[in-house]
Parts: sequence; C-alpha cells; structure tokens
Amino acid sequence: MTGEEYKTYCETAFIPEFEKYYMQFSRAGMSSSQVIKLEEAFGGAENAYLASDEELLGLIPVRTGVADRNIKLDDNKPADEEDNERGTLAMRRFIKIRKQTDPEDDLKRVAHLGINYVSMRHPDYPGRLSRITGRPAGLFYKGNLPEAHTPAVAIVGSRDCSNYGKEIAIKLAKGLAGAGVDIISGMAMGIDGFAHRGALNAASEHQRPGNAGQTYAILGCGADICYPRSNLDIYSRMAVSGGIISEHYPGTEPVSYNFPHRNRIISGLSDAILVVEARERSGSWITVDFGLEQGKDIYAVPGRITDRLSNGCNNLIKLGAKLVTGEEDIIKDLAPKYLNRRRPQTLAAACPAGTEQKKVYDALDMTPVSINEITVSCQMTVSRVMQILAELELKGCAARLGTGYVRVIH
Repeated sequence: MTGEEYKTYCETAFIPEFEKYYMQFSRAGMSSSQVIKLEEAFGGAENAYLASDEELLGLIPVRTGVADRNIKLDDNKPADEEDNERGTLAMRRFIKIRKQTDPEDDLKRVAHLGINYVSMRHPDYPGRLSRITGRPAGLFYKGNLPEAHTPAVAIVGSRDCSNYGKEIAIKLAKGLAGAGVDIISGMAMGIDGFAHRGALNAASEHQRPGNAGQTYAILGCGADICYPRSNLDIYSRMAVSGGIISEHYPGTEPVSYNFPHRNRIISGLSDAILVVEARERSGSWITVDFGLEQGKDIYAVPGRITDRLSNGCNNLIKLGAKLVTGEEDIIKDLAPKYLNRRRPQTLAAACPAGTEQKKVYDALDMTPVSINEITVSCQMTVSRVMQILAELELKGCAARLGTGYVRVIH
C-alpha cells in the first residue's frame, strides 16, 4: 500500500465488522504502530488478520529492529521465554491466539462481561489519545469514555499519602468535578483513589448531577479486575458514573510493568496534570514526564519543606509547575480553551433559578464587578464566590475582565 493509499484507507478505515480483528491485535499486546504497519503491509485489518504466519513473522522488525525471522512457533513454550522484545512477543502471541480463538465469539464473550471495546479506528476512540505518541491500539472499558467537549484533569500522587493529602485530593477533585471537569486517575491506593472519591461525591451532591464532571480510572490490568480490592466501592460506582478503562484484554493480571506504562493514557486523556503529594522521582513523575511530552499543563500542591511526601511537588513547582491552592487556579486556565467547545446551554440550564450560580450570575453586570462586591451582594464567602465564578466561566456565562468579572449574555 502506498503512502497516499494508506492515507485514504485511514480516512475510511472504520468498518464495524473489523472491530473483532482489532480486538485480537489488542489482545496480543500490539502497539498502535505495529497495527499500522500491519494495515500498511496487507491493505487493512481483515487482510492482516488472515495473512500467513510467514508473512506476519516477516514484519517482526517493525517495532523492535530484531532481524530474527526464523522463529519456530512452539505452543508449549512460555511467552516470557520466547523473546525479550515486546514487538516480537506480541506478533508471536497474536499468531498463537488466532489459532485458538474465533474473533467473533471473542467479541461476544467480552461484551457478555459488560465490557466494551473501541479500536483506534472507531469514531468513539478518544480524540485526545489520537494525538499522542504510543497511543493504545484499542481500549476496553466499562461505563463510558471521556467526551471531547468536557475538560479533564489528571490527579495523581503518593500511594501512602498523609491525611492532609487525602483531604486535599478529595477537596480539589470535588471542586473540579463540581465545576464540570472530568477527573482522570489510576485508581491506585492513596491520592488516586481519593481523587476518584472526591469526583464521585461531587456528582452525588451536585444540584444538577448531569452537569458534574465524571471520573475515569485507567487500569494496569483488565477492566474486569478491581485492583486494589480496597477500591471495590469506587470501582463499582465509576462503572455507572464515569468509566473503567484499560488497554489490556479482560483477565490480564496487574503486573508491575503495566502501571508506569498506563500513565501515558492518564496524561493523554487529560488537559492538565495535578500532583498532590509525591516523593522525589516517584511514579507521579512518570505521568508528569508523559504529560510534558504531550504538551500538557502541570500543576502541583505545595507542601512543607521538611515533609518527604512533599519533596516531589515542591521540586515540580521549582521547575515551573503551577502552584495550586484551590480548584479555581486550574479552572481559570481551562475556561478559555473550552468556551467555544462546550455544548451550548441555555441560561436556565447553566444557572437554574434558585441556585447559587444564578445568584452570582445576577450579581454580575456588563461592566466589571469585583469579587468583593459580589461577595457582599450575594452574602457568600470569597472562596465560594471564586468557585462559582470559575464554574460560570467554564459554562461560558461569565468572563474575567481586568480585575473583575462580567456577565456573558446568552
């Protein structure tokens, strides 16, 4: 297939019947680059799936640079002894899988588990991931996938966080989700889990739950496995209000390699990354590194200089991460990016009568009104007024002008 032919193929590549083939590529652990090479070599997913063993083995060097094409397939040989190179291993695993599995039956089996699958060619595949290097070839998920029009923030941090870190993670996640921002994390113990809990609390307490941000967990195992088990309650809630997402085939156990590697998806699905408590060069830094490569904004919560759990955050701030003391610090940066991308809302939908949002909106004018003036007019605390203003900005109902805020007419 020529370059021009492949470009045309990609523009018309989604064929629902071919999802079963892509799922087998994902099941084998193929990278998106390896799947693309298969598409280029054989003229599409179906032809690639039906190619001979010899033709497939001839493509092994695509990812790894390994020139060993004279590999004897041995169904009794453990996968971890076959080859150290992941590309080679994935190709060999794929050849074995297709001998043992009917792709149509496998697709039905996964659906029976309550798990959906989208390939990188599916229109529902997250657009944010399409723009990153090393995107997954496909995603398995329970619940929903994040929507492109909704802002999203990844919240990550230490597994053995302090009580202070727990409170801050819940508070910031709840505040962001309450303003309509999706929360992305890895459902690990500590900060990850508390961030999910904060977002879920916002959805349950929101005056209009449908307007609250959702929360999505990116797992380093199959989407059918709750790891750690201590987070079973939020796992169950996210499958209904948000989503459980994995690039791994159902039943994949939580092995150590998968966790740092999945961090590229956490950062890829987010507009920004917020670090709450992290040791120097901890796992959170892996997510930050991926985020920087992807051009994401980095935020960090400062901590005591004598606290090892705060060393990572304090050093991130030294290196240029934005200091965060409240969710409004992030929302004010997100709002301009989404004012023209959010689904249009009527004023009644964005600021229902009798709500605090409507009260603050009514206190605004076409000329700038200061936060102090709004606080006095609405009889609210400064922090609450700032949070509501951030929500109104995100909904396109208010805008900052100079040192005050103005009303945006709908």
